[in-house]
Amino acid sequence: MKLTKEEADAIEAKYGKPESVVNGFPHYPSNRTKTKLTHGHGLNDADYMTRINVIVGGKNKVIWEPAYAVWRSMMQRAYDPKFHQRSPTYVDVTVHEAWRTFSNFEAWHQVNAVDGFELDKDILKINNKIYAPEYCVFIPQAINSLLLDSGAARGSLPQGVSFSKGCKSKSYLTNCSINGKIKHIGRFQTPTEAALEYWIAKFKIANQTMNAHGFDINSRVGRAVRKRLLAEIKKWNAEWIEIMPMEPEYMEGLEQEICRKIQAEIKKAA
Repeated sequence: MKLTKEEADAIEAKYGKPESVVNGFPHYPSNRTKTKLTHGHGLNDADYMTRINVIVGGKNKVIWEPAYAVWRSMMQRAYDPKFHQRSPTYVDVTVHEAWRTFSNFEAWHQVNAVDGFELDKDILKINNKIYAPEYCVFIPQAINSLLLDSGAARGSLPQGVSFSKGCKSKSYLTNCSINGKIKHIGRFQTPTEAALEYWIAKFKIANQTMNAHGFDINSRVGRAVRKRLLAEIKKWNAEWIEIMPMEPEYMEGLEQEICRKIQAEIKKAA
C-alpha cells in the first residue's frame, strides 16, 4: 500500500508523527477498547488504529490498514448474512480459528501479501470452504477471473460456449475473459468442437497470464491452476454427457483430446 502525498500530509496534520510505518501505513496507538466482534466472529486485537479518518481534498476519507482491510473483507465473506444474500456460494465458508484473531492473520499477511494481488482460498484446494493459512494464497485478479464460470449466462451449453443465430453453419461462439475483457476465439459447428478450442485457448491464456505475473507454470500456484482447469474439464464432460446421452464415447474421446493438446501446451510453456 502506498499513500498519496496528500493523504500522508492529511494524516500527519491530524495525528502527528506516527510511532512506526508498516507496509506504508502509519501506526498510531489506539485508545479504544475493542469489545465488539467483527462480523460476530473476529477479534481485532491491534494496539494501533486500523482505520484512519481524514479530510483529503475537502472530502472525508477512510483509510484502512492493509492487512486489516483484507482480514475484515474475509470475515465479511464468511460471516455476514447480507453478503451471503448477494453471494450465496459463501454461505458455508468459515475462517480458521486462529485467523479469527486479527494479529494472527496480520503476521501471515506480512509474509505472504503481494501488493495489488487478491486473497484466494480455493485455488490450491478446489471447492475449499475455509480461509486458512495452508489453503490461502495471494494471486492477481487476472488469474482469479480465469477460473470463474458464468454458468447462469451460458445456460446448458459448455463453459465458454454460447449460441448465436447470426450464422447457420457455425452457430456456436467461443469466448474467454481476460482481465475483464472478452477475447473472441472463434465460431464452430457444434458445441463440443467449440468447447475443445475454448479449453485449449484457456490454458494458453492461463500460462501467459501466470508468466506475466511472475508465476512459473510448475510453481505451487501454476500447478494449482492447471489442476483446477483440468478438474473443470472433467466436470463439464460429465455434465455434458448427461445433456447429450447419445455421445458418451465421443465425449470421452474429446476429453482425452483436450488433455493431450493441453499437455502439449504445458510442455511448450515449461
